[in-house]
Amino acid sequence: MADEFVIESRTAEHITVRHVARGHRYTFYVSEHDDVRTLRVGPAQPNAKASLPSAAFQTAARAFAEHEARKADLID
Repeated sequence: MADEFVIESRTAEHITVRHVARGHRYTFYVSEHDDVRTLRVGPAQPNAKASLPSAAFQTAARAFAEHEARKADLID
C-alpha cells in the first residue's frame, strides 16, 4: 500500500494523496468532534486517462492518508 500512494500536500487542516500508477488524487480533511480528530472524505480528483476509476482506490487512499496523518500527529 505504501508504494501505491504518495503525499501530495499535508497541512494541519487536510492531507492530499495521489495514486502513483493511476494519478488519481484524494483529499481528506481533519475534523475535530468531541476532542477527537479524524479524517473526513473530501473531493477526489480523478485522472480521466486512467484505466480504472478513482472509486476503485478510495478505501486504500483513505487507509494510507489515515496512516500518514497519524504519523504526523494530525489525527488521534
